[in-house]
Amino acid sequence: MGQSVLRRVLSPLLTLSAEPSEFVTIPAESVVDVLVDLSRPDDLVEPGFHRVRWNSQELRAFSRDIRERTEPVGESFSESTLRLSPSASRIRVYRTNKTL
Repeated sequence: MGQSVLRRVLSPLLTLSAEPSEFVTIPAESVVDVLVDLSRPDDLVEPGFHRVRWNSQELRAFSRDIRERTEPVGESFSESTLRLSPSASRIRVYRTNKTL
């Protein structure tokens, strides 16, 4: 049974998106949501891909990279820190021709 675990990225983490297949680099200091099997303490030791959620994107990352490049989020981590602003590529500016 999988459960989501929040982890802080310590150094850039290379991931793969599902559709279309693209490489996505998650920057350091980001917080990702990793699906792990808590009944298996060695879940991140097994080679292969793990599902990772970041910025509302479903991604895949190698378990080795998750182990080596992330750390569990501590309880002292505030909820306000989890609210990451969208990347510059996701920010849209809307302009109107109306005069004020």
